[in-house]
Amino acid sequence: MVEKIRYATPYGLMVDVYRVDTPAGPVLRAGLEETAKLYGIHDRLVRRRFVAEATGKTEAEVGELILKHGGHETQAVALPAPGSVVFPAYERSLSKPAREALGLWIAHVCAAPSWPERAAGLLNVFDAIMKAGVKAGGRKDEVAVGADIARTLTCILEHLGEQKVDRLDAAAFYALAEHAEWAGAGRQWLAPIRGTWLRDWVAARPVYRQAAQLVSRHRHAPSWLWHHHQQWAAPSRRQSRGRRGRS
Repeated sequence: MVEKIRYATPYGLMVDVYRVDTPAGPVLRAGLEETAKLYGIHDRLVRRRFVAEATGKTEAEVGELILKHGGHETQAVALPAPGSVVFPAYERSLSKPAREALGLWIAHVCAAPSWPERAAGLLNVFDAIMKAGVKAGGRKDEVAVGADIARTLTCILEHLGEQKVDRLDAAAFYALAEHAEWAGAGRQWLAPIRGTWLRDWVAARPVYRQAAQLVSRHRHAPSWLWHHHQQWAAPSRRQSRGRRGRS
């Protein structure tokens, strides 16, 4: 029996894979394009070359071609134990409605079966905090809103009890945590892909981009978590002639 399923790659994409029943048990198989994405080959032209070269090859040969074209297994980064816990003191500082909201957010995110679902839940939390910050005073107190985002996020992450980071969507949120140890682990995982997979992931999630900027008002966060410069492109000949004509 063969069943097509949607599978979350470590780099924030959903791809089609196939669950195949074999005498040894079910295994997952993917097409060559999907395999390239699973192993982190970002550039479309490189993926196209990989697919052309890998077509008809054995599994071992495909593995060699993955490495040749820059693909690799993802590496996990350990989450060190933080020096203190944010949740108890932060919860006590909140009003009763805010404590209830925090409890519901923690329960909702912790009940999610995988990181793609947790990420969607956390983005909803960020959106709610940012909207509440605007309503409170008519304009955002950016430092206060950024602090609320970071502390609420950290309370939720503390309840997950994870020991490592091994995927983009998880790393992106740990990178904004109050605990310096966790923020460092998330940023370490993201740094090699900040101009590729992370750029794409953030571009598709404006709520994350805005929240990361606000967190940076509260405590340091590198700008590459939300801002990516486009590569400079040389002007066309027509543009160049137009500029000379106006000078």
